[in-house]
Amino acid sequence: MGLDVLTDKHLMALRAAISFWKDEMPAADRKTWQVYAGVNASDSIPTQSDIDWLHENLPFLRLRYSVRDAGLNRWDDDRLFDTPEELERSGVRGEMTAVLILEKQDGS
Repeated sequence: MGLDVLTDKHLMALRAAISFWKDEMPAADRKTWQVYAGVNASDSIPTQSDIDWLHENLPFLRLRYSVRDAGLNRWDDDRLFDTPEELERSGVRGEMTAVLILEKQDGS
């Protein structure tokens, strides 16, 4: 099946990107966001305080996975899985949609 979901490696890359952005582009303006993030002129852009929050909190977030019934728009069950592989082995089939959850760990 092969779920196409955000993984811990992706989250690691996001942490590195946020650290780089915070260190190298502290006064990013709309034009910079357009170049690097493809934002439109009408899009709201992150403030320095948003970047600071991400920098402080991303290290304490971990990925969890669950499923919901896409057809009925309801949760299939209340289990949370630690990896996409566990979610796949759980027997998710048919109209089920994988749901990504960022969970804040203790220590933040």
